Amino acid sequence: DCGSRIGDQQDCAVTLDGPEAEIDCNDFTLSQVASVAVFYADGPFFSGICLNNGATAINCNVKKFVDGIYVINGGEVVNSNLSPNQFGIYAKFRRVSTLTIEDTDANSNSYYYGLYIDIDSGVEAKLDVKGEVTLNSNG
Repeated sequence: DCGSRIGDQQDCAVTLDGPEAEIDCNDFTLSQVASVAVFYADGPFFSGICLNNGATAINCNVKKFVDGIYVINGGEVVNSNLSPNQFGIYAKFRRVSTLTIEDTDANSNSYYYGLYIDIDSGVEAKLDVKGEVTLNSNG
């Protein structure tokens, strides 16, 4: 099950949920056929990897999605390359949680953001950045 649909697209190509859920991509690439002309919104998936409730992605190369990695309520992104996508990492905080980003590159993201954070009112969110992290926009 690839999650809910957003229009004609599945939500996530890969979904992990919970602090014990982890994917180690071993430097392989997760990509889809999508056009930069529409900011990768024409592919079969909206997001490459979805990390929910503390899940972790390690050693991943994710490209050609609206969201390279979509995080809900904290998680970890380690030693990954998230370019090009509309958003390298799109993080939503609906409850108190922490997003850790370590040794990760999210550059050249189609006129949008390397990191976009959406926090509900009254929610305490923590961003923990470790090592070399590059989060640039080309807009």
